[in-house]
Amino acid sequence: MYSSPDYQSSQVQPDEFNALRDIFEHMLEESQIVTGSLRAEMLAERLISIYNSGIRDIAMLKEMVKPY
Repeated sequence: MYSSPDYQSSQVQPDEFNALRDIFEHMLEESQIVTGSLRAEMLAERLISIYNSGIRDIAMLKEMVKPY
């Protein structure tokens, strides 16, 4: 995985989707956020936003998406 500020593709490949889902589920559990809640929605939006900014490193995504 890598970070690329110039990443132009908006397509998420299946392996990338699976990684995002795993990060999301991990953060829900770690932060005790209920699936389907407003906090879960905000977490998902933040994760996708960070991903779309070009961050692809799993550890960095996890760190950057941590709730406040």
